[in-house]
Amino acid sequence: MDHRIRQAEAYLDQCRHQVDRELDRCLARNATSERLQETMRYSVLGGGKRVRPALCMAAARAMGSQESTALAPACALELIHAYSLVHDDLPAMDDDDLRRGRPTAHIAFDEASAILAGDTANTGVCVAVRCAGVVRSTTRDHDLGAGPGQRSSRHGWRSSH
Repeated sequence: MDHRIRQAEAYLDQCRHQVDRELDRCLARNATSERLQETMRYSVLGGGKRVRPALCMAAARAMGSQESTALAPACALELIHAYSLVHDDLPAMDDDDLRRGRPTAHIAFDEASAILAGDTANTGVCVAVRCAGVVRSTTRDHDLGAGPGQRSSRHGWRSSH
């Protein structure tokens, strides 16, 4: 196997472990009813390659930031992905019985629990990002995507000239 492929696989594995650990911590911290907690853990921590979070962390690294600064946004991406999968599998949508070789959330639990778990994962995105301190007033304009000669404002980008 090519060295670069092994290196990429090792990087994906490292990111997956970091993201899974943080998601586990986040889900434990935001304890809700036991049934909802169990359904969320089943849906969010039920496996997966975690490619989206790894790409987020690699983007931070490519921009010269510590990968750890992208951990909350990486987890947010994974929560959005989990939400979309849970809702996509529901009877009113694709009505799938299996996801990654396991019963889908609405089969393993029930439809109402699956809907709540998906919705909670979706709203958990805002909580995860805000609690991690990702949004703060010290963010530089170039970190927000402003082009040369532009500064950020509440209403979008404006010329600084």
